[in-house]
Amino acid sequence: MIVQVRPFKVMLMFCCACFFLQLFSCEKTPQQESDFTHCLYSEPEAIFRNGLKGIQYHDFQLKNGIGIEELGFFDDIRLTIRQSGCDEIVQEFRFEGFPYALSNNKWQADAISLLKRLGRLGPEYLVYHTISEQLLENEDQLALKQPIQLEEAFYFSAYLETTPATSLILVFRSNEQHDR
Repeated sequence: MIVQVRPFKVMLMFCCACFFLQLFSCEKTPQQESDFTHCLYSEPEAIFRNGLKGIQYHDFQLKNGIGIEELGFFDDIRLTIRQSGCDEIVQEFRFEGFPYALSNNKWQADAISLLKRLGRLGPEYLVYHTISEQLLENEDQLALKQPIQLEEAFYFSAYLETTPATSLILVFRSNEQHDR
């Protein structure tokens, strides 16, 4: 029996695997404040690198086992990524600095656009473009605070916060739990 696999599905599965591998495979930082020796995953590391075209500033710090990465774009949009996990991975992408008000009915387009933007930073970040395409394909299922499964052990959820500034928060995790 021959099983047909859609090329996009294979590419998405590959990209999702790369996404989580990339999370813990970039350059090591000298700061190691928590012991990850008994964890499934190693300590969080920077996803992005210094000197990327389109990025005004970049910083990564490891604090008490949580990776905090900050990027500033030239249009004043800021991204803070919090990475945590020992046996389960959680990545929280917090975008701030929008020149317009985010709304409950427009956030999907903003999320897709921001992920595509990350995917254009370099070939090693194409996974974000692939994820944006998957979200676009499932846009009618996207709802705030409601996780959706993009692949096995790969979940997505989104949140809007309006104080003190409007933030769009995208969360990727390796399990369905969606407590923030």
